[in-house]
Amino acid sequence: MKEAEANAIAAIDADRPLKQTIVNLVNTEVFSSSKKDIGNTSTRKLLGLTMQWMAQGNNRANPASIRFQQALKTGNYRLGGPVREALQIMALSSASVEGSPKTNESYRATLKSKLSKIAGDRDITDSEVIAFHSQVKRSVGKLLLRSQPSGMSRAHDREVNTQDIEELGLKSNDSDSLVEAVKRIAGVSKEGGVDYDANIKAVAKLLLQSPDFLATVDLTIDDTSLEYAGDFEMLIDGTPSISINISGYNPRGVGNTLIHELIHAYVTQVTRKPQSQQSRKEAAAINNLTNLIVKLKEDFKSTSSRGLEPDFVSMLEPFNPVKFDRKVYKFHDTRVYDALQNVDEFIAHFLTSTDFQKFVKSMTASSKADGNIFQKIISYIRSLIKGSNPTFDSAFSAVLDLSKSSIEETQKKFIASPAHPENLCPQKQSWARLRSRSHKNRGIPFVWRQDSERLQALQKLPR
Repeated sequence: MKEAEANAIAAIDADRPLKQTIVNLVNTEVFSSSKKDIGNTSTRKLLGLTMQWMAQGNNRANPASIRFQQALKTGNYRLGGPVREALQIMALSSASVEGSPKTNESYRATLKSKLSKIAGDRDITDSEVIAFHSQVKRSVGKLLLRSQPSGMSRAHDREVNTQDIEELGLKSNDSDSLVEAVKRIAGVSKEGGVDYDANIKAVAKLLLQSPDFLATVDLTIDDTSLEYAGDFEMLIDGTPSISINISGYNPRGVGNTLIHELIHAYVTQVTRKPQSQQSRKEAAAINNLTNLIVKLKEDFKSTSSRGLEPDFVSMLEPFNPVKFDRKVYKFHDTRVYDALQNVDEFIAHFLTSTDFQKFVKSMTASSKADGNIFQKIISYIRSLIKGSNPTFDSAFSAVLDLSKSSIEETQKKFIASPAHPENLCPQKQSWARLRSRSHKNRGIPFVWRQDSERLQALQKLPR
């Protein structure tokens, strides 16, 4: 599949009419409205957006998609063949245009050729081709349609997100509004603030230490049926670009989404540098986090497969079970796998989700002889963040150290007070916002009001 994708990308880059057609498709069909400069989007991203959109059923039901596939089939584009082949291999071709491997001999031959190479040039049977196509069809749908359903309508999600955007003062293609939004999240804006948990505030304050970086970010507020709340990409000209989807859903609100994507943009300045340009400290941190992620993923997959509950087994001490809250994450939870994709995703999830922090802390619980792995993770992340200083290091570590907060006790106190909508669980906060315009709390509840130690640490951060 990677080879098919690479061939399709190369073909699109070399065939201007083909690329322009895909740009137009993304502009007019994938996004209902957008301020994004689609023409400046990388070809890999263009192809990815198109395939995600097709995976939602548009490959077989959308007229523009059908016309595009017909044009590929009839040879309207000089280099349309590799794109057509990629759609076939990804099981995204419409049966009305291409048929299926079961009915179309040419389609079946294409897949046979690819599978034969994978299998060491052995002969592939028709039944193997059909089974492969069916499996890919199911897998692609799962991969490209992941989301956190709100349980409400898209109209509801748009209304909640629009209110969040207004409270943050966010505007498309306006760097001043982006800086202002981060200030409001951090609680240092003259215009007032919107309450978020201590972690998000700490990260927002960190980002404000790099105003030159924030000024380079291109942010757009978009509307698309693609299942994402926020998206980060590096444009062709090197500009970090963030998209906030008003039809997407993040139970922690738009501010959390914004900070999550800004972390991506911030950290990738280091993680995506050529190794020859990374400092020894940066390279070591990336390597250590990469190794940790591999172990976490293996351990989570193994434990999920064995169905161990109610405890998870520490990867460092197999015979010392550690508590894992399965009300938050289920076995084989795609949100965990998303967070463990790579160093960029790990850091973004780690800094914006105390649920994920608790997961990591439980999975890396170790004896004193092994040292505090959780603190080491914080140290690795700090080494990838520019402008970090001793004062920040101390305060930020305290904010992230969940062992210093009495979360369970605070939960009980807040749950006992149903009169306050801000004390609802994250999934219900968005619903409460529509019922009560005075609601201001965001992020993860129960923590920031009575956790004085965390708040005191937060006050040490530079303003």
